[in-house]
Amino acid sequence: MKNKLLTRIPQFLFQNSRRSLFGSKIEKVTNAHSILLAEQQVLYELEIHRVKPGCTSEFEKICGDRVPVYMEKNKDLVKLAGCWRSEIGVLDQYVHLWRYKNYNDYSTVFERLRNDETNLNIKKNLSKLVRRRETQVCLSFTYWGEPQSRTESHIYEMRSYALKPGSLIEWGNYWSKGIKNRLEFRCAGMFTQVGPIYHVHHIWAYKDLASRKESREKMWNKPGWDECVANTVPLIRKMESKIMMALPYSPTK
Repeated sequence: MKNKLLTRIPQFLFQNSRRSLFGSKIEKVTNAHSILLAEQQVLYELEIHRVKPGCTSEFEKICGDRVPVYMEKNKDLVKLAGCWRSEIGVLDQYVHLWRYKNYNDYSTVFERLRNDETNLNIKKNLSKLVRRRETQVCLSFTYWGEPQSRTESHIYEMRSYALKPGSLIEWGNYWSKGIKNRLEFRCAGMFTQVGPIYHVHHIWAYKDLASRKESREKMWNKPGWDECVANTVPLIRKMESKIMMALPYSPTK
């Protein structure tokens, strides 16, 4: 009985993915995760800086001056989806999320900035203020949608998961159902293509910490949420959470 069950589970997951779970019909189960899970025309660059204590004000000023220059030089190719400063969890950390229409636009901007004198000078000045920096290239889950602008102030929780290799399909299968219970709080959901592989990032928006607590507790009363948690927790090797606030120049508050 046990062996029969193990052979049936993957087939069930892939049958779900072939229907409409990830936004398109998949003819072969041997397709890459990026095809099964993601909207192929949308690419995200997740830029993470760990800033030296005492240097945050200068860092924010340089980044605030950088954004309009960066956008002007790459008009119609890249969009700032959001930028935040960590307030609880890992401190003095900054997260910038850039959106590209496709890989071609990302490649164009990457090559352009690599040789742009203004950008090189900005990076040089920023390097004096940071302890560590990292860039991840990510794809958005099709069922998550894109970050929406928010005009009122919110707190943002970024939950990052390091998954077991080969488990992205299962993760997407369960979360495509679980997300239906949390649509009003979602900001961004993505998985890495370059950087630490098999990493997933969920960004949620709440009015405040009390609203976060209340919404998370109410989730357990909604049908299917306990199943989503029970089936995805075994897929996780490591997870991290941090509370962030939007920077003044962020398009979403």
